[in-house]
Amino acid sequence: MNTIGFHGANGAYAEDAILELTSNHPNFTQHTFATEGFDTMAEASHRTKHDQFSLDLFASVQRGTVHHGLIPIENSLSGTLHSVLELFAQQEPRLWVVGEYQCSESHYIMAKPGTKLEDIYEIQSHPAILEQCQDFLDATLKEGYRAVLASNTASAAEQVARSDEFGIAALAGKRAADLHGLTILGSDTTPNNVT
Repeated sequence: MNTIGFHGANGAYAEDAILELTSNHPNFTQHTFATEGFDTMAEASHRTKHDQFSLDLFASVQRGTVHHGLIPIENSLSGTLHSVLELFAQQEPRLWVVGEYQCSESHYIMAKPGTKLEDIYEIQSHPAILEQCQDFLDATLKEGYRAVLASNTASAAEQVARSDEFGIAALAGKRAADLHGLTILGSDTTPNNVT
């Protein structure tokens, strides 16, 4: 079985893209694929978490422990992810781009069942997603909410599900809510949000 690695945990947008790609694209539907998320970080004070996940993913592709890696390179709202491109270009031995896949993203506010929008005082997500959705969050959540950075959207959803605190939420994809038993309280379906 072929394995495709991605940055994030189960339910991350990258994993959603892999599942969509492998179930719809004729080059992939003939094969069976597994996904493997890279959501652990070795101590690296000079690198961002995203950089470390990308390095771990790149190294796994080079070693052959995953067959392919799917990485975000550009988003229609937030632009090019320059740090990922720089890390990609620095890899030895070289890695090769074998294709491009574009997917639309919708972001959902999710919390434990029984939580209402007016209860939310903290929202967790990946920094790029929080930035993309700031206007939506400002219009939807009560004034003074706190945005907390997470390594990726699915990890934020998992953290909310595991927390004993009431009033925290995650901003992530719908599948992350399903995987972690969270209730969707709102959505930002900004048109043309493509990665």
